Amino acid sequence: MKKYLVFCFAIAMFFSSLKTIGQEDVTMSNGNFTTCSGFFLDSGLGGADYGNDEYFVFTICPAIEGDVINVDFSIFDLDQTGPENTWDYLAIYDGDNTQANSLGFYTGNQLQGFVVQATPQNPSGCLTFVWDTNSNGTGNVAGFVSCETPCDRPTAIATYDAPDNHKICVGDVINFDGSGSFAAPGFNIDSFTWDFGDGTTDTENLLTSHSWDEPGLYLTELFLLDDNGCSSSNLVSLEVLVATEPTWEPFPGDATLCVGEALTMEAFPDDYELTWTGAEANYSNPNVVVLEDELGVPNQSEINIAGFELGQTLVNPNDLDIGILMNHSFLFDLVISIECPSGQSILLH
Repeated sequence: MKKYLVFCFAIAMFFSSLKTIGQEDVTMSNGNFTTCSGFFLDSGLGGADYGNDEYFVFTICPAIEGDVINVDFSIFDLDQTGPENTWDYLAIYDGDNTQANSLGFYTGNQLQGFVVQATPQNPSGCLTFVWDTNSNGTGNVAGFVSCETPCDRPTAIATYDAPDNHKICVGDVINFDGSGSFAAPGFNIDSFTWDFGDGTTDTENLLTSHSWDEPGLYLTELFLLDDNGCSSSNLVSLEVLVATEPTWEPFPGDATLCVGEALTMEAFPDDYELTWTGAEANYSNPNVVVLEDELGVPNQSEINIAGFELGQTLVNPNDLDIGILMNHSFLFDLVISIECPSGQSILLH
């Protein structure tokens, strides 16, 4: 018991000392809050338990227009005394009122250590909460409110000086230019990566050159990352066909000659067929694609696939074969869909 009291006192002192930096805290009560930095606290203010028979409806909106609200729950311990349908709970809605889409109802320690965020489909960027406690027991809730600027992705633009037919020889140098790339208004390109399709990259120069040591079909991509942490999603797919080296056997059959004897050798270069092995499809940019598994937080991630001809279409969706290996606790709370550049989409699950 003494350890618990000391722990609560330490939390209260921590909250009290940090409040001096100017953030606006959100203490559960009926009303609206506007902030991008502050503690999310129950009625015990982080140092004591919340009360019995509490019922509050409150909305938190970002102080910066265009941002979305995040709540990082460092403490989430709701009482579960009595029948399950009477447990204390916190309901969360993706908008500025309870008519918005529900992000779930939570009790016990279900949100402990999790972040809840307004989704990209929510133009207000706000989150609305319904807090309801019974008359049996109490607990603690504390977290931190912050804002995040949704991604307005940069655009990669790249050109190269390969021949019109894209065919070159081993060792030929091709020049690439990515200087036409740009970030969305208000942001800047923070880093970039050229991927030449042969296992090598360049992260230093927007104007760069490259040659290939092995025959094959190679796709060069340029990936951008802006100062909001958002990556480019468009593909440039600059194709290069590095030709195989021809073979010629000038002495077919018996090559034994007598002095003064003539030997006719013929070559037929037009009969030699240039061949290329296809490039492996590029399923992602060099940055790790992260699929967050957070309660009540929809996730949208892009997996870029290169290797298709410009304008190539898929007529029958049954011809599309996608395998997903995912570690997730409950399959039926997932909705997985894919969207084509044309805007058409297919529901996978």
